[in-house]
Amino acid sequence: MSENGLIERILSDAKALAQSIIDKARTESGEAIISEKNKALEIRQKNDVMLKQEADKIIARKATVAEIDAKKALLAAKVQCVDLAFKKAKDKLCALDKKAYTQLILKLIRLYAEENDVILLSEKNNVDLKALKEDTTFINKKLSLANNFGDFSGGLILKGKNYDKNLTFETLLSAKKSVTKRSTK
Repeated sequence: MSENGLIERILSDAKALAQSIIDKARTESGEAIISEKNKALEIRQKNDVMLKQEADKIIARKATVAEIDAKKALLAAKVQCVDLAFKKAKDKLCALDKKAYTQLILKLIRLYAEENDVILLSEKNNVDLKALKEDTTFINKKLSLANNFGDFSGGLILKGKNYDKNLTFETLLSAKKSVTKRSTK
């Protein structure tokens, strides 16, 4: 073989080897690109799943908060209704006619008065004082009327030797309201 032929053969072999290396590198880089694309797609899918789960958690939390807020608003409305009902009840009690008001006061006295208690009425009371003083409980328990009036809208306070009994409409209704709240829980 001639020197030129040998050089050409070496060059040809080198070119073939270089082309083989280039082809192999292209194949490997194509495979690497495909592999990296697959990894990126897999990571993206995992991220999508995690984002969806996180979004679902956020939505669930917001729904829970909204439900709690709705329950709070409903409870506030119920409390407002109960408060209004008790205010109207107190107003109705205070507005009773003289006979009915006197009967209510006498019933409270019969239930709660003790001997020698002093009866404190409200300034705006609608009691028939004559009927009150002539009642057998008033007489038998030696009750008396206070010389002044109490600062409350209706009902009475029984001032006793050892303790007083607050039988004002506010107090009686407030006690009833507390019992009502406990029994509805």
